Amino acid sequence: MLGSLAVLLALCAAAWSMAAAARWLDRPIPKAALAGFLLVAVLPYPAAFVSNATPLPLDHATFIAPWSVLGGGRLPHNPYLNDIATQILPWAKAARLAWKDGAFPLRNRWNGCGMPLAANSVSAAFSPLTLAMLLFPLWRAFTLSIAVKLLAAAAGMWLWTRELGASARSSGFAAVAFALSFTFLPPWILYPQSGVFCLWPWVLFLVERCRDGSRRRRTVAALAAVFVVTVLAGHPESAVMGFLFTGLWLGLRGLGGDLPDLRRVAGAIALAAAIALGLTAFLLLPSVLAIGASERLAAAATPYWQPYLSLVPHGPRWTGILTAVFPHTLGNGVGSPTVPGGTGTFCEMAMGYAGILCWAAALLVLRPGSRRPGREWALWALALGGLGVAVCLWPLAEVFAHVPVIRYMFPLRFNAWMALALPAIAALELDRYAKDVREGRGGPAAFLLVAAALATCAVALHLALAGLWRADGGLPFQKRQLAVILTVLALAALAALVNRSRPGVFIALLTLLCGAELIHQWHGVNHLYSPALLFPETPLLRFLHAQPGTFRVAGRGPVLFPNTNVFALLEDVRTHDAVERRDYIRFLQRTCGYPSDEYFKKLGNLDAPVLDFLNVRYVLDLPRAAPPGTRWREVYSGADGTVFENSRVLPRAFAPGRVRAVAPPQARPWPVLDATAAFGAAFSEIATLEDWGSTAYVLAAGIGDQENPAVAISGYTESTNAASFDARVGGGREAFVVLSLAQDGGWSARDASGRPLQTFLANGPFLAVRLPPGDRRVALTYTPPGLLVGLVISIATLGALAAAGALRARRRRALAIG
Repeated sequence: MLGSLAVLLALCAAAWSMAAAARWLDRPIPKAALAGFLLVAVLPYPAAFVSNATPLPLDHATFIAPWSVLGGGRLPHNPYLNDIATQILPWAKAARLAWKDGAFPLRNRWNGCGMPLAANSVSAAFSPLTLAMLLFPLWRAFTLSIAVKLLAAAAGMWLWTRELGASARSSGFAAVAFALSFTFLPPWILYPQSGVFCLWPWVLFLVERCRDGSRRRRTVAALAAVFVVTVLAGHPESAVMGFLFTGLWLGLRGLGGDLPDLRRVAGAIALAAAIALGLTAFLLLPSVLAIGASERLAAAATPYWQPYLSLVPHGPRWTGILTAVFPHTLGNGVGSPTVPGGTGTFCEMAMGYAGILCWAAALLVLRPGSRRPGREWALWALALGGLGVAVCLWPLAEVFAHVPVIRYMFPLRFNAWMALALPAIAALELDRYAKDVREGRGGPAAFLLVAAALATCAVALHLALAGLWRADGGLPFQKRQLAVILTVLALAALAALVNRSRPGVFIALLTLLCGAELIHQWHGVNHLYSPALLFPETPLLRFLHAQPGTFRVAGRGPVLFPNTNVFALLEDVRTHDAVERRDYIRFLQRTCGYPSDEYFKKLGNLDAPVLDFLNVRYVLDLPRAAPPGTRWREVYSGADGTVFENSRVLPRAFAPGRVRAVAPPQARPWPVLDATAAFGAAFSEIATLEDWGSTAYVLAAGIGDQENPAVAISGYTESTNAASFDARVGGGREAFVVLSLAQDGGWSARDASGRPLQTFLANGPFLAVRLPPGDRRVALTYTPPGLLVGLVISIATLGALAAAGALRARRRRALAIG
């Protein structure tokens, strides 16, 4: 209970901080509203705050060997949560291990012979929320993370809609609809995407505050801070989408004459953005370089829209229009199997849904009555534009597919624009409805018609698809969903009738019904689990932990699925990463069959000689498995799996018998984006090596092919951003030591006296160090490419801000004295 209380206290502290920030900006949040936002933050998983249970999908953990011995072979409840168990959780664990060891989380030592960690932005390694989560066990930390995101989403939407002129009550409706929308529905609430989504309304709120000249400095400072947190939150794609929404929002309002002070607002935004870019350069530059060298960028070179683009006008290519209003139409993979007709996952197709009553309120725009503000039409343009992009509607897809950066994004993610815009539209329309009722120019008839129309559409859609659902076994679930929608619409209509002269009461009841419907949608999508299932130690893992020395492992097929090995504290040569290096993936593809075009990649040849070089001492397999080849012997067999040991494994650092020099390409950029290409034709020879200990290929000019002197290596150690070893080089001449550490340009070497040692690329994307003769301790340090330049920019920006603040304080003192 003490742990639950600590989480609740941390959540209250977050609420106090947000309220203090709003008060500092002269926009205080009433205590009742803040209490409501806290309730919204807790309600999706209330039991997680009063018990030892976690919303983390740990049934996926027990579906992965060797932990599958705990799961009894049951399929995971929600198939769309697999990336939480195999990516988000492991990256969070890797970052925590680094921070708790006193190291910056720059390198993921656990995967792929060393992959980017901080520069893999999805790890959110430097996010303030990540740092706050270090105070709690990992499973409790995610409970806090969920609640803080929902709290921020609700508070930000309330502040933004209030700034747009909505009443406090209607803004409360918008806050509930946005915070509980499918943009935050699992799995998104567990992803770093939601850490960016929840900041979108804060950006929009502060953009509006930029119009107040009397508080310009405070607003610019707050906007810069939100920009910084958005960058650090962990998903650049979502940040770009939010910034694009903001830019189009301002542009549309400027064109419509709703923003006469656009130039002043744009200037304030530009200043805040410049400050944020400077402060986050330490992360942005390494991230840009990591993305540029990634396999994911190469895979996304062709826009997702490409097969559907046409000069001839066309309608939507996908059925996302249906799921925007009735999200379970095509099934959800949990209560109702997915049916043909869509693209992407249920979560992506439905992420724009903000509740059936949000649609009902927004569609009051069709009602005649008092004048609508121009900003509402701009919001409609953005909501429908996001939907049009998501479903590949002409000409939106044709335009967005040619916009730099945007063209690489998955179209369905633009559904999130609807979840952002529709609650704001609903708030403005509810106020227009209330105003007309109070002035005797309207009544509940319009709302009743909208509710009846939505109910009719729901019934018609159900009748049209019932046969399809029945064939897949999803009809009972779909009947329950129809009953929920019809009940909510009927109750809302009744509330409108009963409170025909009290629109404020109607809006309050509508807010409660909207929240209830969306909370209902949260339940059943994910369950709570015991934290004891969070990748615990098994007998097989205890056996491996007892083995001496430094070594790596690999699994056959999905055994010890890549990234999950961090929980076993075992280093794996495989990777399943957002910015996995293109050259490393292609190296594995050529040497042991690692298909680069598959999302869930598996090693094709576990008896490949390259595994000797990669320091793979052990292969993990299912119980009672046969050895993968002649170099492997069984050393462990149990109910949780089998372990085979490699009799020919090479140490992490070794001296090859012979060095073959490969001339580097002219004008070779550094860091090298594709090391395999840099070796040219020689890489084909590298890929066919049988004895990796006898010959190594080094990318170096002017050294020629040579025999390597004998080198005695001992005392090898490795941590997050460093490695070291003792070397004794005989023969009176220089020698090369090759290490199976992925070299992206970040590794440097020095001896004990601090003198630099030359480093090279070896065997493709790996590290080699040239050592003078004699005895020495070699210290290797990893600094991601771009980090030092980024740090200089960030420190200079911080210094400039401090100097500007000091100068302003001096002037104020001078004025006070004068």
